[in-house]
Amino acid sequence: MVPTRLVGCELLLTRYDRVTAAFGSHGEHVETAEALLPAAERAFRSGRPSCLNVVIEGVPAPVVKRENSSRLATDPIQP
Repeated sequence: MVPTRLVGCELLLTRYDRVTAAFGSHGEHVETAEALLPAAERAFRSGRPSCLNVVIEGVPAPVVKRENSSRLATDPIQP
């Protein structure tokens, strides 16, 4: 039996950065990989709790096999 893959959930575009900023935290909306590190540095320098709202492509994670195993990495953990 091939396991079903958990992809996550689809969220509407929500500006969580603005929500956290409204509570006094540092919030930034990040849309590119190049903008991520500078945003993280600004968040750290702010000295406040921070939310980096990073937009990602909504695609399933890749399926990979565990080393020395026929099980897939997406299989449920078994004892």
